Amino acid sequence: MKIFQINEELYKYQLIKRIGGGNFGQVWLAKDVTVEAEVAVKILDDDNQPVIRHLQEAKFGHHVKHENVVRVHYADVISHNSGNLVIIAMDHHPQGSVINELNSSNYLDIKRTVKIITDVLKGLEYLHECGIYHNDIKPSNILISGNGNALLTDYGISTSSHDLKPVQSPSSYRLHAAPETIQSNSISVHTDIYQLGLTFYRLINGIGCIGDVRSKLGDYEFNKAKIEGVVVNNKDFLPFIPLNIKKIILKAINSDVTQRYQSALEMRKDLEKVALFGYWTIDDLGIEVGKLNNYTYIIEQTKKNGNIEFMPYKISNTGRKTKVLKRSEICKTPKQLEQVKGRFMLDLVLGDI
Repeated sequence: MKIFQINEELYKYQLIKRIGGGNFGQVWLAKDVTVEAEVAVKILDDDNQPVIRHLQEAKFGHHVKHENVVRVHYADVISHNSGNLVIIAMDHHPQGSVINELNSSNYLDIKRTVKIITDVLKGLEYLHECGIYHNDIKPSNILISGNGNALLTDYGISTSSHDLKPVQSPSSYRLHAAPETIQSNSISVHTDIYQLGLTFYRLINGIGCIGDVRSKLGDYEFNKAKIEGVVVNNKDFLPFIPLNIKKIILKAINSDVTQRYQSALEMRKDLEKVALFGYWTIDDLGIEVGKLNNYTYIIEQTKKNGNIEFMPYKISNTGRKTKVLKRSEICKTPKQLEQVKGRFMLDLVLGDI
């Protein structure tokens, strides 16, 4: 991968700072000196992919126009150090990807996540209507606009299918590869849905949870678990994730494509039926904090006569702290405490406190 420097000039772009990148290229904030405007530029070289493939990415991005997908403005091919560079210019979203919204435990509150996934589903519907398979849906490819909406970005391994039939994948993000991609290198509407389902799961349970499973199992057993549909089970969710959200995710990542959502619209309709009233997150001190209406909730656990007292509190906007006595309980075992705490956390999300 080529090395670029701050303030380096590439054709009409002056590089300001690197804001992302991976195996397929680098993303920089740059100034387009011809129009005196800041843009995000993706810089790709021809070491790993031919120029024509990189330009295909730019074509996909340029022909789309929807509030939940990133649009490419233009692409340039320049000579650089005895090779070729493709520079793809697009809007810069200073808030970056959804990863920047994760808390200290690397998950995002469930209400915010549902909004983000709904936005992405709208963008995905549009891409599929245009005959495009995104094929690289993951948290780092979900950007946040200035008004808080989510946009899909990066068409580096996208491909087209005008009749929306399965096609061969030019490449894949192995962590999110669907079972059918593992088995036959096939991608379709269903593989995009699978990738989004895993993204959804990671955002609300911990961004590293799927990677941890792969590290534990090894690539071969991990892929086998995907094919068998056992990578994620009901018990793998955090205790405050409602059953209807679990069902949506598990349907999206079903190993059998006929049992998966058949369209982004179908998945979005199910998600829009979900009513969530509160959420849990982790504050700057590493404490679990619940939010419901105008109150903040915390949980205290103290040992008492060999047992464990579970005591939730609610805190008003003025800072007044009050015991939620009707939900306090004396637990005889850690398992009982875990169950009581899980019920309380889930009831807060569902507005049943």
